[in-house]
Amino acid sequence: MNKTILLIENDKLLRSNFSDLLELEGFNVLTAEDGWLGLNLAKVVRPDLIICEINIPSIDGYELLQILRDSLKTAKTPFIFLSSQSKEDGYARAKELGANDYLIKPVESRELLAAINQQLRILPCKHSAVSGQPSAYFIQKHLK
Repeated sequence: MNKTILLIENDKLLRSNFSDLLELEGFNVLTAEDGWLGLNLAKVVRPDLIICEINIPSIDGYELLQILRDSLKTAKTPFIFLSSQSKEDGYARAKELGANDYLIKPVESRELLAAINQQLRILPCKHSAVSGQPSAYFIQKHLK
């Protein structure tokens, strides 16, 4: 089964380019050009991973992430920020809110794909797909 990625990016060209890249890699891709649309898609579709620009219309990426982390249905969804801000400007806040990764634009294809693959590999080991609780593998690994 292909993984579904929600891409929230207000720049139409970047959104299209990233979407094409991810589809070529075999992902199902949903796109949104603003925070409200992205939030609604995340709640309805429950993607396997979310990639989000920080500076998006309606609600910014930080507020979007906070709302998602406060919801039981989306709290564990891996979340990667894309930003044109320097790491010093946004990285600490992103991590405090629970972002899994923070990539600075321009992002090379291989860097984006590596970040995505890292998050999607981590997910099945850490939490049960059914309950969202730590998986047996994760618990056993950390009891040793």
